[in-house]
Amino acid sequence: MARPPRCSNVGGNQINAIVPFAVAGKSRTTIRIDTPDYGANVASVGVGVTVPGLFSLSGTGQGQAAALNQDGTVNGPGNPAARGSVIVLYGTGAGQTSPPGVDGRPAVALSKPNAAISVTIASQDAQVLYAGAAPGLVEGVIQVNAVIPATVAAGSQVPVSLRAGSIESQRNIYIAVR
Repeated sequence: MARPPRCSNVGGNQINAIVPFAVAGKSRTTIRIDTPDYGANVASVGVGVTVPGLFSLSGTGQGQAAALNQDGTVNGPGNPAARGSVIVLYGTGAGQTSPPGVDGRPAVALSKPNAAISVTIASQDAQVLYAGAAPGLVEGVIQVNAVIPATVAAGSQVPVSLRAGSIESQRNIYIAVR
């Protein structure tokens, strides 16, 4: 049996952990969290082939996406991306990769998700230029470089979503477009 993953970051309101690639093919798995104040908490959770989620700047999974503009600056209302430019999005939950991912290892090879990846910006399909490992981040984090459609309306809260296979990421996450 594989050793359980260790949390990479723990705070008062958030726990960051790595879901092992070994859960692939299972319908359920168990999560156990041990804390000094609350003891052990165990939950049985469903497992999907993909369960994509975009990262947000707030860490809540909502609001401003953790995204970079084409020039490498952080996207936001004070620094919107131009229509027709490339936006870099970060997320997780795209499933197994090729070559297969290794739990906890920094991404060194540009592995690609086995699932088809697409991006929608303001309900319009965006051209995906790259979808794969995020160099320097842990395997399982996905970087997606997509072109903002020229016909997207400008705004500080333009909805963006990621699709891995047939599953779409969360709602209420945005980029800023000028």
